[in-house]
Amino acid sequence: MHNIAFRNQAPLTEWLFPNEQLISVSESNFHADIVAIALEEIIDLNASNIMKASTTNQRLWCDGLRKALLTRGRYILLGCEQLVGVCLFVFVKPHLTPFIRDVAIDSVKTGMGGAAGNKGSIALRMTIYATSVCFVCSHFAAGQNEIRDRNEDFITALRRIKFPMGREILSHDIVFWMGDFNYRISLPGDVVKAAIRAEQFSQLVPNDQLTQQRAMGNTFMEFEEGALNFAPTYKYDTFSDDYDTSEKCRAPAWTDRILWKDCTRRTAVKLQWYGRSELKTSDHRPVSALFRFDASRVNPEKCKAVYEDVISSLGPPDATVLVSVDGATAFPADLYYSVLDKLVQLGIIPRLSKFVFSIS
Repeated sequence: MHNIAFRNQAPLTEWLFPNEQLISVSESNFHADIVAIALEEIIDLNASNIMKASTTNQRLWCDGLRKALLTRGRYILLGCEQLVGVCLFVFVKPHLTPFIRDVAIDSVKTGMGGAAGNKGSIALRMTIYATSVCFVCSHFAAGQNEIRDRNEDFITALRRIKFPMGREILSHDIVFWMGDFNYRISLPGDVVKAAIRAEQFSQLVPNDQLTQQRAMGNTFMEFEEGALNFAPTYKYDTFSDDYDTSEKCRAPAWTDRILWKDCTRRTAVKLQWYGRSELKTSDHRPVSALFRFDASRVNPEKCKAVYEDVISSLGPPDATVLVSVDGATAFPADLYYSVLDKLVQLGIIPRLSKFVFSIS
C-alpha cells in the first residue's frame, strides 16, 4: 500500500519486498499466491485531474508492477481499477486462475461530499475455491482534526459499494482493507518526533486516532491490525529521511495502514509480516503486509450426496401430488365418475375414449 505522488523511476522491488525477512519468507517456504497493491495519488490532485482523471499513470504502474513481480515468479493481472488518484491492482499466480470465479469491482467517491474522486474507495471481490475474499483500497479525508469525516468515508464505502447478487464488502469470508486512511496522532509534533527518535512507538499508539476510533466502535469495527512497531509513515520531505520541514510542519502519523477481518470466523488468517519500506520518492513511506489463509474447498462427492438428499426430501419435481390411502376404502362408482367428469371439464386430466374401472 503506497501513497506515491507518482514518479516513474520508483524502485518498486524495494517496496514490494522491503526487507530480508519478507524476502526470505517469499522465496523459500511461502510463495505469495495473491498480490494486492493499493496506490493513492498516482496523479497530481489538481482541479483538472480530479474532474477528468488520466489513466496513463495506471498503465505505467501496471507495467512497472508486472516487471517487479516477475522477479518473484509469473503473475496474472486479475483486475485493476482507478478512481482519480486511487488505484487498486490484484495479481494472482497462474495456477490459481481455474479456481477463481465471480470477480467484480466497484468504487465510490467521497471527495467533496461524494462529488469528486480525489478521495474514495475501490473494492475487488472474488471467490477462490469456496472462500470469498474482498480487497479494498481507500483514501480518506485529510486533516489533523477531520476524524469524523474519515469515519464517514469508511461507512460510506461499506454502504455504497455493491457487487452482483447484492453482495457488499462485509458479505465475504475475508476482507483486506488498505490505504491512506489519514488518521493522525493526537500529540504535538515535537512530542511525536522525540518518541520516534527514541523508537518508543508504543508510547504513540494510545494517541493514534485510528486506534482510538476502533476502540470506540466508530470505524473498522471488528477488524484486526498488526502491531505498530515501526515509525510513522507520514509526512516526509521527498527524497529525504526528514519529517516535514515545510511551513506547515505536520506532525508524523501512521496514515498508511492495512487491516483485515475474518467475517465468518471460520477462516484462520495469519499475519506473517507487517511493516514499512524506505522508498523515498513520496512524502509517505509505503507499508506492506504478508498474510496466510487456507481457502475452503468443496468435496464433490459429499456435495452431490447432500444435493440428492435435499431433492429427494422435496418430492417429485413436477409438483405431482401423491395420495396414499391406508385401509380398505370403497367409493360408489357413480361418485367416482362424477368427480372424474368434473376434472375432465376443468381440463385437469384428458378425456378418455375408453375407461375400464373395477372395484373388488
